[in-house]
Amino acid sequence: MGIMAATGGWKRPRAVHGVSDASTTGNSGETIGLIRVLTYEEPVAGSREHYQEKIESTLNEWGEEIEKISKKADRLGADARDKYRQQIEDLRARQETARKKLEDLKRTGGEAWEDLRHGAEAALDELKKGVEGAVAKLRKE
Repeated sequence: MGIMAATGGWKRPRAVHGVSDASTTGNSGETIGLIRVLTYEEPVAGSREHYQEKIESTLNEWGEEIEKISKKADRLGADARDKYRQQIEDLRARQETARKKLEDLKRTGGEAWEDLRHGAEAALDELKKGVEGAVAKLRKE
């Protein structure tokens, strides 16, 4: 069951948060109708695009952080540098995975978009953990 959107088309709400019913009564107290009120989450216009821009911005920020890590690793000794090269390659692979998820997200609509959004968030979280771990190790060097 859908709802009539302000745009004039039927849409399925993202998530129903609450339902309440109230009856209407006639002059002698008999029930003559039922009013059902739904509270639901519906994204505001443009929120999808805004969300995708936010993910892309975050992805770019982590990419810049990877480059900083790479430059710092270049200044270390040969053994440490080799160790960080492997880690940097892993971070770039995670970055590429997150970028692919973002591209999938941009091409998808409807309910599948929600599933892909969660996948993109998970990929960004993995990238974030990797970058933060690398930064912490570099601080110890």
